[in-house]
Amino acid sequence: MKFKRIAVISMTALICAAGPAFAGDNNAAFVDQIGSFNNASITQGQTASGNAANLAGAATAAIRQEGDGNDLNVTQLSTGAGANRIGTGGNQAGQGVDQLGVGNVLTIDQNGRALDVFDVQQQGGTNLTGTGNSVVINQSGNGQTVSNISQNFQGADSDAPNTITVDQTGTNNLVGNTSSGPRGDGSGLNQTGFGNLIDIDQQSGGNPSNNVRRVDQFNTGATGTNALTVMQSVEKNRVTLARQTATSAGSNIATITQSSFAAADPRNDVVELTQNNTGAVDNTANITQDGADNTVTLLRQDGAGNVADVLQDGDFNDVILTQDGDDNATNVEITGNSNSVNIGIVGDGNGNALNGFSHPDTLAIVGPNSLSTGDVIVTGDMNSVAYSILGNLNAFAFGQLGNDNLITGSTTGDENEVAVFQSGNGNTADFTQNGNNNVIAINQ
Repeated sequence: MKFKRIAVISMTALICAAGPAFAGDNNAAFVDQIGSFNNASITQGQTASGNAANLAGAATAAIRQEGDGNDLNVTQLSTGAGANRIGTGGNQAGQGVDQLGVGNVLTIDQNGRALDVFDVQQQGGTNLTGTGNSVVINQSGNGQTVSNISQNFQGADSDAPNTITVDQTGTNNLVGNTSSGPRGDGSGLNQTGFGNLIDIDQQSGGNPSNNVRRVDQFNTGATGTNALTVMQSVEKNRVTLARQTATSAGSNIATITQSSFAAADPRNDVVELTQNNTGAVDNTANITQDGADNTVTLLRQDGAGNVADVLQDGDFNDVILTQDGDDNATNVEITGNSNSVNIGIVGDGNGNALNGFSHPDTLAIVGPNSLSTGDVIVTGDMNSVAYSILGNLNAFAFGQLGNDNLITGSTTGDENEVAVFQSGNGNTADFTQNGNNNVIAINQ
């Protein structure tokens, strides 16, 4: 076992534990740096026959950099059966990697099996002249987890945002509240600041599974954007919980792409995506799913000027969408059979287009007070659409191409418009409107 502990001020630290020139097992490394513009690099390797773990940061001694503009690089390589770990699992906040200050950068590269990043904290405080902090994690192998990352920097509105980038390739990819278990302080990827960016790319293979279990972004600035991008491919893709909150004039943007169309188990799930904006800027959500048994269990947007765009290609798909606010736009496009869509909207001046693929006469919504004649298309058989609207001056269009399709809806308010187009046999349209100067057109 090799053990190194270094405490330095304003200098560069280099630790090589079982590197390429001298392999070994049971390596542990800890670094303390106080001051600004420090650099630290840790490299840990493992022999092919090794069964013990490489460890950087632990419950009794975190890797710690206190100051601004610090840079930390951790590389863990394994060809044996042992694990590579950053920090300790469980309720161990602050016992992995701690960077205290602004403009700090953490880069982690792990290759092998049982790859764990348990705990990372970057705390920038309310420094008004600094830039945000950055975390980049690359994992490749068998069993990757990124459990808990916390970033907090509330500087000037024009400063660079907090950023987290996670790239996982291999089997059983997990992000957020994973093998560390549930924690009392709420685990996952957490960002608070005047602009937050998270980019997650998961590609599974072998015994495949991709899961983003928890992401929280909280924008407190007068400008800036919470931006979340998730790309999952191959098989068994899931986003369990993603929440974005903007409290001033910032905006929320979420883009989720799941692709498992040719896989043996082509399931895609978005269990919950919630966007809440109390300022004047909108929320935008884009979800694309290719496969079968695709589900969007809950997409919820609270605020004005929201945009929701959901695209599903496959059979047995489900979408549940709710919007609370004014001047919102919804677009859901589905191709396949036995699909279900449920939409609930509260507010005024909202426009909804539910479009299917491969139809030349797509209906266009011109504005909140006028609806062109034509179509909104869902292509396939045994599809169902249910919607509920509470508000005024809303314009919605629905269409279905296929057999045994069902549309049910209710509208409460004034000057609302609904257009329905169904082509095929055994289709049913059932609508209720309560209010004044409402319009409905049904073509079967």
